[in-house]
Amino acid sequence: MNWTKTLWKIIFVIIGGLAATTMVNAPLIFIGYGLIYVIMLLASWMYRPSIAALLVFIALLIALPFYFFTSAIFLIVALLSTILRPIITYFTSHINLRYGHLTSALFLSLLETFIVLTIAISYYGDDGIHTGFTIFSILLLPFTYAIFYSLKANSDKYMATLASISSLISYYLSLYAFPALSTLILAVLSLIIILYWIKNKSALKPLPKIALILSIIGLLIGGQAIAYNATTAFYSFIPANWNPETRWAQHNPNLCPLQNNVFSATHDPARLRIVSTCVSVIGVVSGDIAHFSDGDFGFDLIPISQNISTLTIGSYILRHGRLHIEIVPADQHSVLNPIGGGVCPNDIVKVTGVLVIDTDHGLWAEIHPTYNIQIINRTTNTTWPSCIIGQTNND
Repeated sequence: MNWTKTLWKIIFVIIGGLAATTMVNAPLIFIGYGLIYVIMLLASWMYRPSIAALLVFIALLIALPFYFFTSAIFLIVALLSTILRPIITYFTSHINLRYGHLTSALFLSLLETFIVLTIAISYYGDDGIHTGFTIFSILLLPFTYAIFYSLKANSDKYMATLASISSLISYYLSLYAFPALSTLILAVLSLIIILYWIKNKSALKPLPKIALILSIIGLLIGGQAIAYNATTAFYSFIPANWNPETRWAQHNPNLCPLQNNVFSATHDPARLRIVSTCVSVIGVVSGDIAHFSDGDFGFDLIPISQNISTLTIGSYILRHGRLHIEIVPADQHSVLNPIGGGVCPNDIVKVTGVLVIDTDHGLWAEIHPTYNIQIINRTTNTTWPSCIIGQTNND
């Protein structure tokens, strides 16, 4: 037995398992399922089909407790991933042996998109179209290429590999949910330097260190967006999330009701990642206003400029730059009755509640649940519900 190769496989499945814990219910915009794509692709490039599939399967088994004990994703999503992704990896490895890295990467992204979209539309109907964003996992291909060829380097292998992984994490966190442009720019610049070093490494030894420094600087200057993204992306690594009594506890009882579980009246809380347990956002009411099929009362809000940091990439693309607001049935009497039963389009309001990202819908941002709505200014004389009579609600 070659103990060195066995050790590398053990390292691979441990790192792969930790990377797999970052997966969410539906793909992230511009990243797809994120780091699991990188693990599957590296396995396909580094090992023959049967071994690649086995390593991915073990990595996903390692991730299962993180999903289960933190309620990070729906259990059915975790189980389907554990079953299907090793099979997909097996075929991707075959494609790699026959047609090379680029074709196998495209195959992996397209096959995942087809399978995920088919399952999601079968389950959710038209709402499942959000899963189509898994195709954008192909944007992680250059980072995977950098990691793969750094590992194959004869000199400065470990520094180059560390720099490649750092640039990948920096890129991932810059686009996870809340956009961090400065971090994104430095992550891409770091990647370019590494790729240049891979091609010309004999004469350019300092470049991996420079690339590593740039990616770390990018994370440090990313500000609130990176802090939000790190909290939600690495959700399963936060110790409090392993305890049901602390996972969803209210951390700001001065402004929001003291609760051990802010989602006690919210259905399917495994789809929501808490960004902040209590925020207040001022904005203009926009979009459809209605009671939805789950009983929640909801509408969208265009935040004023000071509150723009509450919007994710999914908010911009899927909700046209608006923050989604939902009031669960248990809170509707206390929240809606003081303001006449609802809000009207173009009302300027202040909304207080839990800021979350919806991992089931492209990671758009929501205040859900909502604890208080204050009308700052009504722009028309009409009131709820006459202001929406005749409107079509499509949410």
